Amino acid sequence: GCIHCFNLEPALEAWLPKLPPDAYFRRIPAIFSERWALDASIFYTFEALGVLGKLHRPFFDAIHKDRLKTDNPAALNGWLGKNGVDLKKFDSAMKSFGVQSKVKRAGQLTAGARIDGTPALMVQGRYTISADQGRSLEGMLANADRLIPVVRKSLAATK
Repeated sequence: GCIHCFNLEPALEAWLPKLPPDAYFRRIPAIFSERWALDASIFYTFEALGVLGKLHRPFFDAIHKDRLKTDNPAALNGWLGKNGVDLKKFDSAMKSFGVQSKVKRAGQLTAGARIDGTPALMVQGRYTISADQGRSLEGMLANADRLIPVVRKSLAATK
């Protein structure tokens, strides 16, 4: 539900295909409160149901363009139903140990990486990049581009 992450999404979508073949990108929801944990639960439920690739961007759009309130169960269920998500499967997956474990882990990663705002990127779990550090959303991605070879070289030296 983060507007800053939503604003990063177009630049991120253009950047991802340009990543080197040995670079792997993974979205991890930042969790700062129960409200953010709810959205993280939805994210990981989409992942568990195998629909994250199909629904991630439309869901982001629904939240930020159509003003979908994810903490309104009727509104959320209406959106899910319109988008072909089986509500029983969704509810079951959302309550599952696997999804709840990923939400807990995302909260631990947010705290452990000292992420205090969004959007943020991490490179190899070593370097955290915020929009402030990059001076712009595109600058964040440029900083990640500069750090990928640094990490690659460091990893090669340890082999």
